[in-house]
Amino acid sequence: MRFNGEWQDLIDRYWGDGYWKGGPWFLSTLWYGLYYIDRADVTEGKADIDNHKFRMDLLLPRLGSMGLGAEQIAPSNSLMYPDFVLQTAWPNAWESMSTLVDSLMMFLDIKPNAGLNTFEIAPKLPSAWKTATFKNVRIGTRRLDIRVDEAARGATHTMTNVAGGTTAFSTWVRLPQGRKPFQVTINGAPATYTYDAQAHRIRVSGNLVGTAGSTTRVKVQWLGSGLPR
Repeated sequence: MRFNGEWQDLIDRYWGDGYWKGGPWFLSTLWYGLYYIDRADVTEGKADIDNHKFRMDLLLPRLGSMGLGAEQIAPSNSLMYPDFVLQTAWPNAWESMSTLVDSLMMFLDIKPNAGLNTFEIAPKLPSAWKTATFKNVRIGTRRLDIRVDEAARGATHTMTNVAGGTTAFSTWVRLPQGRKPFQVTINGAPATYTYDAQAHRIRVSGNLVGTAGSTTRVKVQWLGSGLPR
């Protein structure tokens, strides 16, 4: 971990790495953030999710002119590549860039099972976000658009069955600290749920409406201090 200077809060490949005059790596920094957002499945609140977003926010401005990040980040005054701050091993850019895509998708955290036409999502919105939309998510031949909205009194997960077809789902809805579910519905009808006390979240399961272009909406309203019914 770099604790000061222009690389503050970025992660080296290993302690004392001097490869090509040193510098933090896209891949190691993303791995660090992924650890925290993965840990959010067993921790309450959004601190771990925010940590992951913080690492990504440090890296995105450092992408090159083509939107790619090389293995390693060079200093801004580098004589090697004075026009941008990337260095080393461009053929291995797929490692850091595929992990960048994985890092983005962890805000949805989808686990698809194309063989059974099922999927599970565990959306993880950072504190600064109130909504997130994921387009053209594939489950085998199925295609979905998924939108997550969070507000003071509840959250809504809207899944659009773009291509149509029978698909079963499970979605995890994170509850703010001190809140408890008051009403849980799927397309307006009361729905059952299971509670995960460790991460303070609930799991809602069902089947998507099968018509192409149809929406299935999971809505959770909660109660807590200062929130009347």
